[in-house]
Amino acid sequence: MGLGVDGDRLLCVQASARVGQGQVLAIGKAGELKSVFSNPTLLPDTIALSSNPQCDYYLVGDNGADRVVQISKSGSDEPIVRFQQQRSPSFQDISIASCSDGSLLYWSNDVEGIYRLAAGESELPDRPLVYAESRFGNAVAASPVSGKWVALLQSRLILFDGEKPASVIGYPAGERLFRGLASFVGDSLLAVAFQSGNVWAIDLESGDPLKLFNVRSDRTIGLSVGEQLDWPAADSSLSQVIVAAQ
Repeated sequence: MGLGVDGDRLLCVQASARVGQGQVLAIGKAGELKSVFSNPTLLPDTIALSSNPQCDYYLVGDNGADRVVQISKSGSDEPIVRFQQQRSPSFQDISIASCSDGSLLYWSNDVEGIYRLAAGESELPDRPLVYAESRFGNAVAASPVSGKWVALLQSRLILFDGEKPASVIGYPAGERLFRGLASFVGDSLLAVAFQSGNVWAIDLESGDPLKLFNVRSDRTIGLSVGEQLDWPAADSSLSQVIVAAQ
């Protein structure tokens, strides 16, 4: 679960029904699978991942330990706990993203809405920047190259530049967010997977949507966009929308 592009590899996390089996995996150019981080005490139940190709670290969310951890891509630095939520008895849904200025975007269905923690901050602000419409299916995504980020709610998304809201964009007619799967395509497009199974690219400047393809939404657990990966089955497009399914 949770996909992130990092150069010529994909990063993802393994979510398991057995406590303590969480880990971070990398999928290489030839499709080979490798475990790159495992710590049953620090991250027993990994469920979310955010990887900005421009950063030297990635973020992992854990819904058993109820924390977000920053992990060095090189493995040379000790992991840093970016945020520790008050322990929850449930295994909650989590969405996280890392902004270009180092701030952390966070949502789970145990909190009131979507929060933004500046670099160096480890406590949630008193109020969220965006209150959630529903306890389920909300999400965050951040541009890898600017201060833009989005809060995705059930019926609409809100585009931010830093802490300032820039615009509100409605979803295509009849679409509703399901598992909150979204990823920036460069700086002005957002790929979003909806409950219908349709994956759309939404122009964040005009609000215009473009339907990309359809997948089984009940089995889709991750979505990411990155530069062309040199896989044997890859085509010659400039970028790829990658979906993980179970």
